[in-house]
Amino acid sequence: MEAIACPNCAAAMTHEMYEGAALDRCGQCGGVWLGQTAMGLIVERREEVFAKEVIADARTRAKTTGKTISPDERKRELKCPVCSSTIMPFVYNYSSGIVINRCMREHGIYLDKGELELVQAHAEFMDAAVAGEAKTYLTDQQIYHDAALDEADNAPREHVEREAQTIWDARQKKPLDKVLEWLGRKK
Repeated sequence: MEAIACPNCAAAMTHEMYEGAALDRCGQCGGVWLGQTAMGLIVERREEVFAKEVIADARTRAKTTGKTISPDERKRELKCPVCSSTIMPFVYNYSSGIVINRCMREHGIYLDKGELELVQAHAEFMDAAVAGEAKTYLTDQQIYHDAALDEADNAPREHVEREAQTIWDARQKKPLDKVLEWLGRKK
């Protein structure tokens, strides 16, 4: 596989596996390029335990920055390494305060150094909060991870299996079921 150029600094990126997903990482600036499917897989896995500083940074960004994208971030001219179109900034999970960049032709997502870990910490904290375990997560992340592994199989299916299952599930629903689901009602 040929190395792709980093959207941020144009250095050659190195292909690697991270939490079961393929991505490209820049050895010069630390940026990461990955596909949307890989991003979803990484966010769902619970292999990495993050330093309290990373968790605190993710929470602070959500509280202070929220939905805004700074003027400096909007001015950046990042290009997709696949199609050379401009990759646009957006706030991950609508109000996380973590600005990442996406190719509008769906070739991939670019994250600056440390942003992938922030996205993971944000997603894990939000999952813990929904489950009523935010305090446990903040106090001892390892206990939260171990409990999740005990309760369910936490190893996501391989990328191809996941996509096939999604397509199969979508085909099994009738149009009326899709509309009712979208409206939040059951038949």
